[in-house]
Amino acid sequence: MDELLRANTIANNKEMLAQRLYVMGELIQKKPMVLITHAAAAMRYVPSPQLFQSLAIRMKVGEVLDIEQLKMKLTSSGYRRVNKIDQSLQFAIRGDIIDISPVNLSHPVRIEVFGNEIESMRYFDIATQGSFSSIKDVMILPGSDILFSREEFSNVQNKVLKQLNQDVTIIGKMLFDQLETRTMGDMERIISYDLNNHSYRYYGFLQEKHYSILDYQGHAVTIVANEEQVQASEKLLLEEGFDYFSELFEEGHQISHLQNYQELSRVLGNIPYVIKNNEYFVDGAHHYPIRPISITSTGQPNVSNLVESILKTYPSVLFSFATQSQLDLITDVLKQLDIKFKIVDGLQIPQTG
Repeated sequence: MDELLRANTIANNKEMLAQRLYVMGELIQKKPMVLITHAAAAMRYVPSPQLFQSLAIRMKVGEVLDIEQLKMKLTSSGYRRVNKIDQSLQFAIRGDIIDISPVNLSHPVRIEVFGNEIESMRYFDIATQGSFSSIKDVMILPGSDILFSREEFSNVQNKVLKQLNQDVTIIGKMLFDQLETRTMGDMERIISYDLNNHSYRYYGFLQEKHYSILDYQGHAVTIVANEEQVQASEKLLLEEGFDYFSELFEEGHQISHLQNYQELSRVLGNIPYVIKNNEYFVDGAHHYPIRPISITSTGQPNVSNLVESILKTYPSVLFSFATQSQLDLITDVLKQLDIKFKIVDGLQIPQTG
């Protein structure tokens, strides 16, 4: 149970939340990058990339701004309204001035509105509240990774109450009264967007479909560096999570069927391109063995023999090269051998050929 509590403490840390939201924000912009993560982070429930992107707020000087819609969007995506901003994930509205402190910017933003049009936007200093550096446009990321679609949000009460009514037959009336009081309090906080670290344990249960940080990569290749170690971490987290949450349920502290983590096999099953144990998996089904070959100082005749021997073993082969000269050499060999081939970017398997 120590590993579970340690992982939860780290994940729920405010600085770690800010980093997680920043990375999710970078990934939805489809920028070329390398994402390095670990089992606990990959197994964590997160909103769909589409939902996260839809709740990101983009504003530009000169555009029309619906302040009521802005308030609703900020509140539902993890921001707290205050009179004066003194930390991140807050917003304040004073007349025609709107202050927002998002996690993806080094300074909070002050927006001045004239009528319903954005007149100016500037960064400002939290300590002095003085503004500086005019900006023309800005993107405000969601302030939480516990986000619900409209359908999920409308089903919160029904889903929790249904499970609560099923649990009474298991734990008995005495503990059920305590469980009901705690659960209704948790549900009220979720419905009013007053989310905290405790709210996360309900997230996987309330989601219609589960997503991982790996789903934010699009069609990038996921490489499992040490599958044995990853599987050991997954097993430990799932077992400790099951034992801990079972204990909380038996003591009347939370409803049953809650989980902190999803199975990594299910996460990787949703990823189109995965490399693990020297095999390349495509769409979770087709897999291709990976083997290194050396062609740096090999003459063309020997390369021809090498290619022919490989094709006798495998009907289709994907070569990956470190240099242009290696690509040119293999291309010439394939042409001489009259072997059909296709040059592709990255590690995506061609559909034909």
